[in-house]
Amino acid sequence: MYNFMQSAQLMFGSKVRYAISYKQNQPGFQVYTRKFYHNFKVQISSENMEGAVGANLKMSDNYIIAEQTKISIVDPKTFEPKQT
Repeated sequence: MYNFMQSAQLMFGSKVRYAISYKQNQPGFQVYTRKFYHNFKVQISSENMEGAVGANLKMSDNYIIAEQTKISIVDPKTFEPKQT
């Protein structure tokens, strides 16, 4: 990977929002922040989905999920099953 900051060390904070870079034998350091913060991990169901298979339905803007003995078509905005 190319070192575009020309730094010798890059340290990240505990929440990986801030980074400090510095170069040896140089005065001072630079602090960087994230430009965008994406957190797409949101729990929508507390059920055990082990072994389930899902797929997107592009034409109807829904997704389908197949669990052990049932197949459901789910609305992606409300996360409620439309058909089972």
